[in-house]
Amino acid sequence: MSRFSKTEINLVLASHPERHRIAFAAACAERLLPHYELFSSAEHFCDPAWLYRAVDLVWDYLKGNSTLAELIAIQEQIEAIVPDTDDFESLLASRALDAASATAQLIDLCREPTAAAAAEVAEIAWESAFGLEQDRAFDTGGLRFARNPLIADASGGGLVQLEEQLQRDSLTVLAEGALDSSEMDDCRVRFGRLGG
Repeated sequence: MSRFSKTEINLVLASHPERHRIAFAAACAERLLPHYELFSSAEHFCDPAWLYRAVDLVWDYLKGNSTLAELIAIQEQIEAIVPDTDDFESLLASRALDAASATAQLIDLCREPTAAAAAEVAEIAWESAFGLEQDRAFDTGGLRFARNPLIADASGGGLVQLEEQLQRDSLTVLAEGALDSSEMDDCRVRFGRLGG
C-alpha cells in the first residue's frame, strides 16, 4: 500500500478474522481521540471521556471483558456529542467530528464486523490526517482555497504518511498473530495509544 486505498484495505481485512478487523479499526479510531479532546477544551464542548470510554469498551470487548450490550448502550451517548461543524468556526471541529464518527462506526463494526466497515474507520483516520495537512497548507489568514499543488502536498504530508504507515504496520502485525490478550494490549499501545 503506497497510498491510502480503501479498496485495498478492505481486501486485506477480508482475509483477517473478525477480531482483527475490530482491533485494526479500534487503533485507527483511538488515534483520533486527542483531536476531540483539543476541540472540547478549546470550545468547551462536551466531555471527550465518552469517546475514550467507548474505545476502552471495544478493547475490553475484544478481550472478553465487556459485552456488545454495553457498547450499544454507550453508542447513544457518542452520537449525542458529535459536533455540528456548522456551529463552530474552529478547524478543530472537523477533526472532532472525525473522532466521534470513527468511534460510532467502531461500535457499529462490533455489531457487524465486516471488512468494509473496518475500512470505513481507516478511511476516516486517513481523511483526518489529510484534513490536518490541508489546514496547514491552506492557512492563509482565514481564506481557504483549493489549488492542486497544495492538495498534492497535503496528501503527501507527514501526518498522512504516518497514518498510512501505522495502518500498514498494524495490518502486518495482525496478520502474524493470534491476538491473545497480551498481544491485544501490545497492539493497542503500539498503534492506538501511540506509546502510552
